Amino acid sequence: NNFRFIVQGEGNTAMAKVGWCGMKVISYPQASFVEIARAGKVTVAILKDTGGNYDVYRIEGGKQENLTNDGTEKSGLTISPDASRIAFSYLTKKGREIAEGSTRSEIVTLSLTKKENAVVLGFGTNPYFLDTTTIFYQSPTGFAIENIVTNVGASLGDPEANSFFKNILST
Repeated sequence: NNFRFIVQGEGNTAMAKVGWCGMKVISYPQASFVEIARAGKVTVAILKDTGGNYDVYRIEGGKQENLTNDGTEKSGLTISPDASRIAFSYLTKKGREIAEGSTRSEIVTLSLTKKENAVVLGFGTNPYFLDTTTIFYQSPTGFAIENIVTNVGASLGDPEANSFFKNILST
């Protein structure tokens, strides 16, 4: 088994991988980890550079591959159980203009195995893969579930008014 940990200093970040054969340190100068997710041998992370730009990277064998290149604020990074897709929320430019003091984020999925465009699911935060094709996330009106292959989804409404979610949240 390997253990990974992150060391962050002012303006510099490193991820260390410790195993039976020693330790490997991967340096990320001028960046800091915001979030990290892993499934199997695939590791993805949201890195923030010193200019305040957020981007998602795949990290393998000491190399990093930039999966996004837009710099928008991102959070809620998750990876599918089979490590074929990632999902995250990002702050939309339109979101900053909606109302004073409020922002809006959209859920995005991205394939790690095929060259294809990102898929925007809708407004929400905190995505979570229920299986390889179904995402559960918090929407502005409660919760939502969406199949990213068939684009079929459902809003589950306000969880306080929904007895199904009341039972789940109370246990």
